[in-house]
Amino acid sequence: MFVKSSLIVLLFVAGIQGLVNVDVYYETLCPFSIRFIKEILSPAWKDVGSAIDLTLNPFGNTEPFTSTVYAGRYGYICQHGIYECTTGFFEACGLKYLTKDDARKLIFCLESQNPPNLGWETCANEIKANYTQLYDCVGNPYDGAEAYHKLGLQTVSHPGVPYLVINGNHNDTIQNEALGSVSSFIDLICKEISSGPKPTACS
Repeated sequence: MFVKSSLIVLLFVAGIQGLVNVDVYYETLCPFSIRFIKEILSPAWKDVGSAIDLTLNPFGNTEPFTSTVYAGRYGYICQHGIYECTTGFFEACGLKYLTKDDARKLIFCLESQNPPNLGWETCANEIKANYTQLYDCVGNPYDGAEAYHKLGLQTVSHPGVPYLVINGNHNDTIQNEALGSVSSFIDLICKEISSGPKPTACS
């Protein structure tokens, strides 16, 4: 019994280790970020999503206008205006309260809306999330702003967005292949799979 249980654990861990770590740093209303998520990442997910451990971070080039908490709220200036900040809060709340896969679905849906800041309720309802919880999170200075702040602390130095880190690495080749097209992104993921079976799209 112990041997069987140990084998299951080992297989489970090996499966996790075989996934390709993909970190995406973006901005919710940035046209280039929207294009990547809507036209490349989301379509490619259907083919190689099973091989990816995805981390989405919408903090991007947001600038805190104070380094401390003022009246319980972190203050931010977003490159594309206030609605980018609030939509970033909404996505941060999704990442905080939803399962990882539901948060991904929410963000994929939002970034397909025109514009994303008008799709909050539509996308929450589409994935059957609690819209009121997410909306209230955005307006709570100790919740949404705090969640967004934590994403800022996790954001790596980058020259622009979207910025891709694959298995801990970033270079021009990775960036160009990831942003090039659906097929070039799929090819990149397939090359990065270190172990385990590969998706059909890789054959």
